[in-house]
Amino acid sequence: MQLVDFRYTFKRRSKHLMNKQISAGLIMINVLLVMLTLHSCQKDISCDSCSVINQPPIARAGVDLIITFPTNTVTINASGSYDPDGSIALYSWKQIQGPNQSAISNSSSSTSAVTNLIQGVYQLELQVTDNGGLSAKDTMQIFVNAVNIVCGSNRSVVNAQLIPIGTLSEARQDMYIATAGNKILFAGGLRSGNVISTRVDIFDFVANTWSTAELSIVRHAMTVASVGNKILFAGGGVDDYVNPPLKFTRVDIYDAIANTWSTAELSTGRSYLTSATLGDKVFFAGGYYWDNRDYYLNQVDIYNNTTNTWSTAKLSQARGNLTATTAGNKIYFAGGNSPNASSLIDMYDQVNNSWTTSNLTEGKGYFGSIAFASKIYWAGGYTGAHPGQTLSSQVEIRDINSQLSTVTCLSQAKAAFGTVSKGNEIVFFMGTPSKQPTDFDIYNTATDKWSIGRLNQGLEYPSIISANNKIYVAGGALSDGRLSNKVSVLEW
Repeated sequence: MQLVDFRYTFKRRSKHLMNKQISAGLIMINVLLVMLTLHSCQKDISCDSCSVINQPPIARAGVDLIITFPTNTVTINASGSYDPDGSIALYSWKQIQGPNQSAISNSSSSTSAVTNLIQGVYQLELQVTDNGGLSAKDTMQIFVNAVNIVCGSNRSVVNAQLIPIGTLSEARQDMYIATAGNKILFAGGLRSGNVISTRVDIFDFVANTWSTAELSIVRHAMTVASVGNKILFAGGGVDDYVNPPLKFTRVDIYDAIANTWSTAELSTGRSYLTSATLGDKVFFAGGYYWDNRDYYLNQVDIYNNTTNTWSTAKLSQARGNLTATTAGNKIYFAGGNSPNASSLIDMYDQVNNSWTTSNLTEGKGYFGSIAFASKIYWAGGYTGAHPGQTLSSQVEIRDINSQLSTVTCLSQAKAAFGTVSKGNEIVFFMGTPSKQPTDFDIYNTATDKWSIGRLNQGLEYPSIISANNKIYVAGGALSDGRLSNKVSVLEW
């Protein structure tokens, strides 16, 4: 019996030992398989049997830079480059275009100083290589502008006058003004006591008749643009005057031929946005609203007048109080606050349906902007952070063909003013605050000469527009504090 028990026990132990050996062998096989799999999946571009394929890196050479000579040094920055499945092992910068050979102090670093720059346009190429040996490229440009600072102390003064041609149905300031067909619309604005108006005064300058209408909702700080026979009043809010604050998506659309109104909605409610028309499309960009703190937006709503449809896009930076200027086949969305004054320019190219960026020579918001011939004029505005901003008198003149800028200045620093053209002359009208509230600036593009227009009475926050080969000025706050209901033609 014991013998039988011994044999039985031996057989059990032998079988148990054999099972342990088999299990150990299986474990070793599994370990080897895991090691082989891990080895085969290492980031090695020479491995043909990898189950994970190396992805190339993403090169980001950074935004285009603008400086004004005699400044001849910039810092380039490729820190936005990355590798989606590894790391950047090598940076390499080189100049591929420019008026002379610049000096890149550390061409193998993500950031480097570039010196020995002269006036002109430079193009630099960045190449980044990842830890698996793959590479990618990107380019950026450096614009070195000439200095042309001639300020207004010795400019000639011309006497100007406002010749009344009509009367608004309500005295008010800070209206939104636009023209389509043979009509000019003076919409919204602020009545006495900062009461927001919905009134729209409509002037037919061919029939010389006046009529009125109302915006569909009460709001301020909106934007206005024209396309075809339509005028669109978009966005706005009442955050400065009510609690809780309100922001609106509403777009009031007036058809100047049919004399009818309709409405549409933006994708996001906001105030202090900007707008511009390119072809049959209107772009409503950026904006701001307050709701216990500041909110800045990068939303772009695009209205197609031909198809009566809407689409959206995004600015590269969220900001309000920016300007939009159509020049050539592009719209330049420039400056603004976020809350710091921004120098960024988002450029939309209609031909390529593409977006690129550039920079103003200074960051600012609430400034004047106009395109004339092949140049854009960005003038005045508030610089620095909000609040505590400072006024600027600088005028940057950008040639849209060379993308080079020259810099001059207004006769006084100011912001929040209208900018219009008539004939060969550009008018940078009265802004606020002004040391001389009776004065405005006139630039003759044909003679490259500046002069100062002087009225016999100060005027703040008027509305100004060029139409029918005339410059119309409406409303505003007089120097004695009263609001004006006059519509006049500006002459000098």
